[in-house]
Amino acid sequence: MLMSLLTVVVFLLMFSTLVAVHELGHYIFARKYGMGVSEFSIGMGRPIVKTWMRRKYTTEQGEEKETLFNIRALPLGGFVKINGMEPNEDGSESDVPDGFYKKSPWQRIVVLLAGPIFSLVFGWMILVAVFATSGTMRSTNLVEKTSKGQPAEIAGILKGDRILAIDGKAVKESLDGVSIIRASNGKPLVFKIDRKGQTSEITVTPGMSTEERQSMDEDGFPTGEFKKQPQVGIEFSAEHFNPGIVAAMAEAADFPVQQVRLMFKKITRPQVLINNSTGAVGMVAITNQAVQSGLSTVFLLAGMISLSLGIFNLLPIGPLDGGQIFLALLEIIRGGKKVATHFQTKFIIVGLVLMGSLFLFRIYKDMYQYVLPGKENLISGPKRSDPAPDSNTAATNTPSGNAPVK
Repeated sequence: MLMSLLTVVVFLLMFSTLVAVHELGHYIFARKYGMGVSEFSIGMGRPIVKTWMRRKYTTEQGEEKETLFNIRALPLGGFVKINGMEPNEDGSESDVPDGFYKKSPWQRIVVLLAGPIFSLVFGWMILVAVFATSGTMRSTNLVEKTSKGQPAEIAGILKGDRILAIDGKAVKESLDGVSIIRASNGKPLVFKIDRKGQTSEITVTPGMSTEERQSMDEDGFPTGEFKKQPQVGIEFSAEHFNPGIVAAMAEAADFPVQQVRLMFKKITRPQVLINNSTGAVGMVAITNQAVQSGLSTVFLLAGMISLSLGIFNLLPIGPLDGGQIFLALLEIIRGGKKVATHFQTKFIIVGLVLMGSLFLFRIYKDMYQYVLPGKENLISGPKRSDPAPDSNTAATNTPSGNAPVK
């Protein structure tokens, strides 16, 4: 069975831990500002572990209350139940003594921000630990091999050659080379190579792939467009890099920056969103690959998911933290006048519909990619023998760190 019990356990533990850290941020700052918290739940649905911990607190009015911590049946998600957080038509939520809306908009914004910030910091810490202890894989401009009978081999490019430039454009990693070759339209290209310390130039005329292959954008992400692509038949190597603690901190800090760039690209280019987002089934598949690759890859995946969780929750969509922050900012702009309840309700409903639609679409895409016949099936394994990676594939950021090829 391709999807092992270990994969399921790892996925559920990993996701539940990341959600718990996120909700912990909300909880800590809600209590800091005197908001009452009646429940801290990991998972959704009915509680299966009721009140595994109680934490008593005293309200600003001197009343003794407690927070109940529990685990619910569906291990996807979680929540912190802050008193008076749900708006009512009559505005009575503002009268709850230790309630969410009893506090200033700025205090509410801090409480809402705390969850995503905890996720971002936790993800960053995980990545720093992984990079500092296990290192990371980087694509290079060093030729790992050339495909037999392909233009690069025919022209005389050998294993061990380092591609310095193509047509005068610098090549520092495989993605640089792939982009230049695919943009060539098949015209001859001058490769500047370093062979054992000696620099020379070799002219290579790309051939066209026999079948249509997916195009990519300048960052190496699939665009969804399929067409025949120029190729030369070179596979680049990937090198293991040990950055040290300081460089690991910088490397980990760059991850959320790149994720934000990709998020904006997804928002402005729907095709990128369709081809570069993953649902629950896809996450299990990726976790399965990570489990097979080893513990460090599992932690790498956990760090990346934690960063994604933090960034995603900052989007100004109704039910997300970012949506609630948006409403609080509107209140500040309006001079402290609360946003009408009916507007808040419609805002949240639109957000729920949007998120629900994306969720269902991703389930369909994941089923098509990972489960349906002819694809990598999570339950019974491959339905067919997939061809080896073609000689014009872009660099990838998969946890396994496989060598990119072009």
